[in-house]
Amino acid sequence: MKDLHAQFEVLLSYIDNNLPAISAFDDNLNSRLAAIAGVAEVHFGALFYSLFHTKVQDYIRLLKNLEAAQLLGFDKTISLDTVALKMGYPSTAAFITAFTDSIGQSPQSFQASPDWGNFFAKQQPLSTLAEGHEQFSAAEVNIQASDLTATELVVIKHRGPACYLSQSKNALNAFRQKYHLSPSTSRTFNFVYDMPYPQINALADEQSMLSLDIGVSVNQAQLTELAPVIAESGYFSNKSVAKGRYAQFYHLGSEKELNSKIKYLYSHWLAASDWTLTTQPLIIERLDVIKSEAVEAAIADDNQELVEVRVYLKLQ
Repeated sequence: MKDLHAQFEVLLSYIDNNLPAISAFDDNLNSRLAAIAGVAEVHFGALFYSLFHTKVQDYIRLLKNLEAAQLLGFDKTISLDTVALKMGYPSTAAFITAFTDSIGQSPQSFQASPDWGNFFAKQQPLSTLAEGHEQFSAAEVNIQASDLTATELVVIKHRGPACYLSQSKNALNAFRQKYHLSPSTSRTFNFVYDMPYPQINALADEQSMLSLDIGVSVNQAQLTELAPVIAESGYFSNKSVAKGRYAQFYHLGSEKELNSKIKYLYSHWLAASDWTLTTQPLIIERLDVIKSEAVEAAIADDNQELVEVRVYLKLQ
């Protein structure tokens, strides 16, 4: 995808030129913007985060609030309703909340007495969105392209706040136990639709929205036996790790480092390759469901919680 950076430059220009008509609250935002960037929707969130180190929704909110600040700061008569409408917010209340969270000063207060020092400080992230952070070398990430066989999964979708992720995990664990799908024989996979990849062990931001599937591998006989259970369930479904060529790497370390390596995979390795992406999302196999000797030794050495995973990105 050697045109990847150029494709996203087109997207940034589109956002800049159509900012009032774009809503960060739009449920179809990723789908619309992915089409403009010319990439599969399942990879759009991860690609944007990998390239610009922020979520596209946060990027749009920041641009809107910075523009709103200029309207308020230079026009003491303009109403909050008018600014909210110009910036495309669904309501004035939504605008007030978003502006205050982003700028650190309420729009009413800012209009009466704008803190321009803080305003310009808030613009600083825009100049660093395209700058690299936590860079790894190719040797440190060690990405290999190799073939995988097809693997059937039973998955539960998690779409919502991070604080409820434990409930999704507990539901899958209960399913494992009920149908004798031991972690030692049935592997654990996450299908990841957004970045940064959530901290499975200790979520720092419990209100952040997560979009991922948590799954357990099953063989064909198990899948046939479980088919009626899945069909009647309102929570579980069947998905597959498709057969084919994947970019993959192994990681034993912190989740911060894992996110940085995934960013490297998308923004450097993929962007420099002739491969393109499919509609299979990023896949992370959790090898640390059963802690290996390597994990135990690493935790003892670093005195911190580490993850052991293998990351797969399907190519074509």
